Order: sequence, then structure tokens, then C-alpha cells
Amino acid sequence: MRWLKAFLRDKILEILIIVLGIQLVQGAITIYLGNRPIYIVLLAVGIILLVILFMTVKEFIQSKRISQGKFVPEGQTRKGVIFTLGLGSHKDDGVVINVMKRYAPLYCGFLGTKETDRANITSQIIEKMNLKPEQYSSKTVDPTRVLEIKQDLSHIFSWMLNQGLKPEDVTLDLTSGTAIMSVGAFMAAEELDLEVQYIYCDTDENNRIIQGTQRPFMIRPLKK
Repeated sequence: MRWLKAFLRDKILEILIIVLGIQLVQGAITIYLGNRPIYIVLLAVGIILLVILFMTVKEFIQSKRISQGKFVPEGQTRKGVIFTLGLGSHKDDGVVINVMKRYAPLYCGFLGTKETDRANITSQIIEKMNLKPEQYSSKTVDPTRVLEIKQDLSHIFSWMLNQGLKPEDVTLDLTSGTAIMSVGAFMAAEELDLEVQYIYCDTDENNRIIQGTQRPFMIRPLKK
């Protein structure tokens, strides 16, 4: 019974709307057709088939989204990626460069700190990946100010939407940056319904990354 309760809880609004819609349409057409039972029955069957088709297509689209706790399949891309930055984010074998090569995003957002600014991390990434000024937006945040991080990430996300991207085109990568920065960014992602990923990788006995093992891991999928 648990699965039935969960199903009704998640789908109750859709079920009520569909039932009400069927009743209204059927009632209106019954009045129009008059006393012709065979036509009314055929109409009802047709409406039911259309509803089933609609629900099937919707479920198929939702099934294509990556579930929480799953790895992102090879070959899947994102038009926009927002990164939290650390002092090693510019390295050729680092997360940011790896993700940008994998996804080939049209637009990038960077959340850095005064430390990453002093080390010219964002500038080095832009130069290595040949990004044009219109392809990126960057913000410098205090990693201890969660509210500020939320606001700046929201601004970058809004900027990407203004470039013509849809929410499902954008992902937030939390692999780099400080822990508190990641917390603030994740809180913003929850409010914005933004996809969040983390790059998982294998390491050797010296805790060094084994190249070629980096894989995006879905922390927070889209909910809408």
C-alpha cells in the first residue's frame, strides 16, 4: 500500500485535473451529440487513450533526466555550467578544465574568492579555454558569507537565462571551492531548482587523481 499512497500523493493534482477535464469535455459533447450512445462511448475511449498517451510521453521525458546519486552518461552535454573555484581550478588535469572539455558549454559562470582572484585563476581558465567576454560571468565572493554566495549564484543563473538558456540547460559544479562556498551555492540551487553535480574520481595510493576516471555525479537533479 505504500507505493499506492506515494503515487496518489505525487499525482493527485494531475489525476483530479484530468478527471475534471474529461467530465467537462464529455458533458459538453454529450449535449452536442444528443442521444447517440455509440458516439459518446467512442469519444470517451478516445479521450482516455489521449490521456494515456500524454502521461506516457511525460513519464518518458522525466525518465531521461538523471536521477540523484547517478553518474552523468558519457556524451551528455550542458549549454551552461557554473563553477565554484579553488586555487587549483586552472590546472589542465583539474575539474574545471575537465568538465569544460567534456560538456563544451556555450556559457560559463565562475564563483571565486579574493584568493583565486590574486592567483588569476579565472583569467587562466578563460585564456586556456579561449572564452570570449560574452561567454562567461564571474563573481568574487567571501566564502564565509552564505547569503552573498546565494545572491551571486542567482545573478549568474539569471544571466544565463537571459542568454536564451533554459533551466535544464544549466548545471552547477560544486567540486572546487571551499566547503562553506559549496553550502551557499547548494542552498541557492535548491531555491532556483538548479541541477547540481560533483566530479567523482579514483585516486592512487598517494591520493593523486587517476586521469581518465573523472565522472560527473548527480547530487541534485531538476525537480520540475
